[in-house]
Amino acid sequence: MLLEERLEMTFERTQLREPLICTMAKQFPDILFNISQLSVGPHEARMTISLIGEVPQLRAVREHFESLGVELRVVQELKDKGTLPQVPNRVAMPSAVSKPVEKRIWMTIVGALKSQHFLWTISRRYDVTYRVTQSVTGDPVSIVSLELIGSEAEVDGVIAYLREQGINVDIGTIVATTPIVNTSS
Repeated sequence: MLLEERLEMTFERTQLREPLICTMAKQFPDILFNISQLSVGPHEARMTISLIGEVPQLRAVREHFESLGVELRVVQELKDKGTLPQVPNRVAMPSAVSKPVEKRIWMTIVGALKSQHFLWTISRRYDVTYRVTQSVTGDPVSIVSLELIGSEAEVDGVIAYLREQGINVDIGTIVATTPIVNTSS
């Protein structure tokens, strides 16, 4: 039986430089997730995330985040009568050998699109690492900033996928920061 947990996560602001959600998504492929809120203050960040999965997997995700120093609070637990969606097929991107690129994108998500599991799908379809760096959530519009790292074809594939879903994607500039390592293989 599936359970849906809504977690409030509080962590150091510096941890935004780490691909927390991307790493979780790759390490726990049987967990469906969606971020509903991210607030970044001067010293800490707070995120609300919904996780759907089997109880042992949900427990493993909580232990994973706690091992990283993330403070967790279960906000809500619900029995989920649905099933997890089929894992999307990996999209074959051109295999030109190239140096990894890093792009910051701003996604504007309107209306019912907010309930879609875009980050979950990206984690399974594309060979990229991403980190969520900012989010402004509201009704009916949410704006999310992601930094994407991967081959140019993979990163461009993510952007094309998001636009195909009806999300407005603007490409920004990344200010010199501590690089992250592409953890995908």
